[in-house]
Amino acid sequence: MSTEQATKVVLCIDDYDLVLECLDFYLQDLGYSVLTASSGARGLEVIATHSVDVVIVDYHMPGLNGYQFALEMRDLGMQTPIIMFSGEADAPKDTLKIVDAFVPKARADSLLSIAQFVESLTSRMPANCQPRPAIMQAETPKQMPGYARRASPAAS
Repeated sequence: MSTEQATKVVLCIDDYDLVLECLDFYLQDLGYSVLTASSGARGLEVIATHSVDVVIVDYHMPGLNGYQFALEMRDLGMQTPIIMFSGEADAPKDTLKIVDAFVPKARADSLLSIAQFVESLTSRMPANCQPRPAIMQAETPKQMPGYARRASPAAS
């Protein structure tokens, strides 16, 4: 692990604490600094006050969902790479136009895929080079149990 990679900062946004804890533990073990946010709105606050190299965001969240978060980032002119990490098997085409990668949570190798995308998206690229969207397909056409049919928490 190079010292350059050890300084890379990843912002993880998900409304499930267990997912955040898993991403935090896994990415820190790989040498990344990790910031977490439990909502899209909180994620915007974090990215406005911290230098972030890549964002991992859940698609389905109460309030500001992952797509709305990504749209807001792009509207603010932020070009930070975004990985959509979702319980859905596929992302809507409009979402794929504004994110750099899509990884379904239902894949057995989803954490490995996340790590590979983070490494790829945080490597030095020429300023005029935009990464092509990368899409991982779910292993099955079904949505991941526990994410697809969960009830939205009551708004606070």
